[in-house]
Amino acid sequence: MAKEFAKALAAGFDLPRVLDLFLDAVAEMARPSRSALLLADQAGHQYRVGAYRGLTPHVAKALTLPADSGLPLWLTVEGRLMQIDEAHARPGDTAAREIVREMAVLQAVVAIPLISHGELVAILTLGQRITGARIAAARPRSCSISARTSPRRSATSACITCSSTRRNSTSGSSPACRTA
Repeated sequence: MAKEFAKALAAGFDLPRVLDLFLDAVAEMARPSRSALLLADQAGHQYRVGAYRGLTPHVAKALTLPADSGLPLWLTVEGRLMQIDEAHARPGDTAAREIVREMAVLQAVVAIPLISHGELVAILTLGQRITGARIAAARPRSCSISARTSPRRSATSACITCSSTRRNSTSGSSPACRTA
């Protein structure tokens, strides 16, 4: 999977293909029943579903979240993931109720901010796991993605390194790199 993702990055950044490969990699690691990747528009005023798995197409196409309220605002301010249980625990908070509604539409139990240069550029939402432990209790995995273009060689290289984290130790690191 990592080799395919690196290949897509090196092959010219075909955004729909990269988003699909990203969700495939997430599905392989977390096994969520549903997933969605919401992308910021050019002006950064709203987020729309750019890729999804398991959602009804009309919901995915119609959903728009304003950047200045609800889930996007919370993720921007806090800079950390939001679990549905955390939002449910604050029933008197109007912002938390809005987050619960937005996550319910996405059928998500966790929302993860994707931040670049201090700005929220996308939101990854995941539904309940299909099998095994709940997402919140699962062992985290991390992946780093790097891509660069060499001006001397007119070549682009992309590298993805994934590792699984287990109680104070990191194992399973496996880089996949491609040059185009």
